[in-house]
Amino acid sequence: MKMFLMLLKDICPLFALVILVTSCDHTSSSADTAAKDSVTVVAATPVVTPAKDSISYEMGNRLKLSVDLDGDHIIDTIYESYISQKTGQETFKYIDEKNMDIETARDSINANLPISRIYTNIAGVDTLPLTDHSDHFGIYMLENLGDLNEDGGDEIGYVIDLAGHSNLNEYTIITLTQEKKWKKLLTFHIHEGESLDKENLFDGKSLIKKTAPYTFRYKCYEAAEFEEREFVIDSTK
Repeated sequence: MKMFLMLLKDICPLFALVILVTSCDHTSSSADTAAKDSVTVVAATPVVTPAKDSISYEMGNRLKLSVDLDGDHIIDTIYESYISQKTGQETFKYIDEKNMDIETARDSINANLPISRIYTNIAGVDTLPLTDHSDHFGIYMLENLGDLNEDGGDEIGYVIDLAGHSNLNEYTIITLTQEKKWKKLLTFHIHEGESLDKENLFDGKSLIKKTAPYTFRYKCYEAAEFEEREFVIDSTK
């Protein structure tokens, strides 16, 4: 039984939004190794480790997103990284074991001290840690929000895949400055089970909608109610 977050919470609507995100799937098979035009294609390392004591550890997918981060009109790529703070290496997101209860699986993942990060193919841009909270399964979604701050580059929205029982989560908006530094613009609360229902999105597409230069509206979840608010980006910073 896979110990996914969907066993803990009702998150189906959240997957509907992630239409811009493609999965960096590491799964491969022996059939991937073949000679084509004298070039040998070597199969990648399997994502499922050999079973040990009837337990298998699954790396899971890593998200990636196409976006023009620096405004040079060249499409860049953002990649998800999910590593163990114990080893500094990419690590498993999920555990398969038919007799293991949810809490035990969560404890096993937490003991691995996972941390979620993103990195990009742009030279000189540092890897950005998004959370070092152990109780999570990686990045839940990445979204290209377009140019919100008039710098020519696109801003990014993301949600962490929390493993807790609460449906309360956070949506965070970040940008890449002209100095190639990551900067957080805004974080607000969402309801995982309802915020991303189509009727709660702007034009049925996103929680964010640009309304003017440096200005956008967003839909948050506060005090058990949905609210629409406005945010103005300080262009002097």
